[in-house]
Amino acid sequence: EQIGNLAPAPDGTTLAFNVVRDRWSRRGPNPYGGSDLWLVSNAPDATDYRKVSDYLGMNSWPMWAGDGQGLFFVSDRDGIENIWFQPAGGPAEQITHFAEGRLLWPSISADGKTIVFERDFTIWRLDLPSREAAPITLRVSADSRATPVYIETFTRANELTLAPDGKKIAFVARGEVFADFA
Repeated sequence: EQIGNLAPAPDGTTLAFNVVRDRWSRRGPNPYGGSDLWLVSNAPDATDYRKVSDYLGMNSWPMWAGDGQGLFFVSDRDGIENIWFQPAGGPAEQITHFAEGRLLWPSISADGKTIVFERDFTIWRLDLPSREAAPITLRVSADSRATPVYIETFTRANELTLAPDGKKIAFVARGEVFADFA
């Protein structure tokens, strides 16, 4: 067992983390795999560990709600990886309702209003007030050359040397070394 992800509460007094029982993932309940969500006080000698999740499958990537009154996390308790919310008291509530694919690497905004995540090799944005999730269109411009090829004529050289065979020349102009092989 090892700690997977760690999230400090907005007020800094509590830490949420998940304990990974087995790194291999599969859909559905797995008593020997998956991960559990836990809370503990943020103190050097804290011993008040409290298990938050009771589902035997995946419960990962805890993220505190902006007000600190609950945790958003990824779980496969409906058979597919989705974002869920665990309030301070009461049962967990499903937030996204994807029917297929994987949901990975979620991250919540500082104001607690947006979660972004990877799903099917696309970046998605979840607006928490409306609970609407949509892919983000990424536009990448073509890479332009910083120094395009051009021809320049030098009329002066700082240093010049001729090879012993007289067929090669090397010179320095404007701080760059040039060589010409005749």
